[in-house]
Amino acid sequence: PAVVIGYKMPAAFAADSYPLELASNILSGGESSRLYKKLVYLDQIAVQVFGAGNFTEDPNLFFAVAVMNQGKTSAEGEKGIHDVLEAMRTTPVTQQELDKARNQQISNFILGRETVQAKADAIGRYCVIGRNCALMNTELANYLKVTAADIQRVARDYFTAAHATVLVVEPPKAPAAGQQQERP
Repeated sequence: PAVVIGYKMPAAFAADSYPLELASNILSGGESSRLYKKLVYLDQIAVQVFGAGNFTEDPNLFFAVAVMNQGKTSAEGEKGIHDVLEAMRTTPVTQQELDKARNQQISNFILGRETVQAKADAIGRYCVIGRNCALMNTELANYLKVTAADIQRVARDYFTAAHATVLVVEPPKAPAAGQQQERP
């Protein structure tokens, strides 16, 4: 079993997209992320957890996916994801989490401009999606000024049931003894 929860997000370059992108990193950026630590390491209800913020043009999604451990249900995964998001809504992220997310953003910004092709892609993104080529020179500052309070505010505003779509994936049921399983 697995569960996928998608939350509606604003377009890239909107004021709230910057704290939401850092929140996305804190929630789902690798094995040290909040979702992975809680569902895989601590609770051991999932074998895999991942997520990402899709920050392009409207509409956008932050999605979280939990692939459940043997004997665990998708309902447990859904509750686990909601619990992690609730903690972000009610408690500010730590300074260490914020620093790590900012540092990763700085790294992505720098590494994303190493080649001529990468620079051209970045300029294209700012000009087409951001509708402002000058954003290339100012965008990093928008991430660096995000505070823990900003992240908590956007978590309260966007990680809500009203913004969520839940997809539950259940494995096929085994056929009863003596019956053949139908093939699609």
